[in-house]
Amino acid sequence: MVVLGRRIRTALCMGLALTVAAPAWSQATTDAPKSEAPKTDTGKTATTDQTLTIFGRKRNSPNPDHVRIDPNQASSCAFMEEYDPNYDPIVQGYLDDFNVRREEDDKNFSANSPGGNARSGQRSDLPGMNGELGPNDRAPPCNPSDRYFAAGRAMIARKDKSLREAYAAFDDKKYEEALVLFQKSYVKMGYDVAALMEGKMYLLGLGTKPDSKQAVMWLTKVAEAPFNPEKDVQKWEEDDPAFMAPRSDAAMLLGRIYLTGWGIDKDARTARKWYIKADTFGFVPAAHIAGRMFEGGIGGEVDMKAAVKYYTRAGEAGYAPSQYSMGVILYDGADGVPADPKLAAEWWSHAAKRGHPDALYEMGRLYDLGEVVAADPQKAIVYYKEAALAGQADAQVAIGTFFYTGEIVGQDHAIARKWFASAAEQGNPDGMFNLGVMLSKGEGGDADRAVALIWFRLAEEMGLEKAGKAASALEPKLTDEEKARANSVLKELKAAG
Repeated sequence: MVVLGRRIRTALCMGLALTVAAPAWSQATTDAPKSEAPKTDTGKTATTDQTLTIFGRKRNSPNPDHVRIDPNQASSCAFMEEYDPNYDPIVQGYLDDFNVRREEDDKNFSANSPGGNARSGQRSDLPGMNGELGPNDRAPPCNPSDRYFAAGRAMIARKDKSLREAYAAFDDKKYEEALVLFQKSYVKMGYDVAALMEGKMYLLGLGTKPDSKQAVMWLTKVAEAPFNPEKDVQKWEEDDPAFMAPRSDAAMLLGRIYLTGWGIDKDARTARKWYIKADTFGFVPAAHIAGRMFEGGIGGEVDMKAAVKYYTRAGEAGYAPSQYSMGVILYDGADGVPADPKLAAEWWSHAAKRGHPDALYEMGRLYDLGEVVAADPQKAIVYYKEAALAGQADAQVAIGTFFYTGEIVGQDHAIARKWFASAAEQGNPDGMFNLGVMLSKGEGGDADRAVALIWFRLAEEMGLEKAGKAASALEPKLTDEEKARANSVLKELKAAG
């Protein structure tokens, strides 16, 4: 609705311009205790555009001369052996992450001498390392070939510079060169981030013509790479909500490509599949998108129970938009989901603490009307204020009404008019109507009946019946010049769509 505000300001350039400024809250008086103000913690704001963003964090590397077997890469580590909890690769991976080593064959070894230390004369005495296994010997989960394979890969990785060179070329805007180097890096070492960069570059046409099919191919390589749900799930943090691991990044991009038809045919069902996959990878906002798709029947039938499942998962992780959505569903109930206004208020309260504008407004409304909670106008206005400052149009109308009537904050028509104007420019019909009333009467500023008529007619088009009646009552009082000015602006707005 911001577009509406810009169009109206443009159309009113013939001396009818409205000046909308944020109210000076220092002029308002309120008895609401500061301790009641909800905490606002929005974290970092993630901007979205079609520039290429590289996600990923580097970790401190261990001594490059010492490596350990990765059972997901070695050819026969723990492969086709009977299950033994002592050799469970998931458990071992967990322990290894905390630098806990088994005292047998899974300890670190030198990439330069995977079979033992020739200088010291030490050799491995593990079964199978120095000869054939005896009839009662248990085969170790990692045999000699696994060690040599891991050692060779570690040495190649140490000497490989393709990924570093690819990033350097990309930073220097040598996109054609970077494209080749990222592909080389992926083919040589299988780095997920190299394939991810290939996909993004094909999608945006960097170093090549835009090619969404090629982008999908590369992104799919990342999103469908082997995935261990026990240890490969990324950690999502509220203070860095936009961070995505390569798998999550690829799945989210694939969802957007199929949902919007970015260079290919739209396929909402496939898009939903990818958003669900991104949620599986641990990217919490993907669960919210999946919930919205189930709620709206996008990519399949409406399924409110599934929507609640995904909203709940994201909401419990601290994602405010899902917390707000849970409140909306539970307040009135939905198909298969019984109404629970009290629980809805709890969800809104959590979202409001995180600064969600709509949740702040809903909490203000509950305290204003005494629904679910005891009526408390002072608390209501604190929530309304926070929501209004965050740009929530309904809250701007509410706070404007308080200033108009003088309840709680003291009467100030100039501030009330500014709040109504701010809401009106966002397309809020009540804000339009209230602003029209004040303009027609000259309250809070100069009277301008032509502009008042414009706002009444716009509110009428949005379905506000009383605005149409107000326009019909006002129009006969306008001069021919005022009518011509109002009709000219309305005609221009209609032509602009």
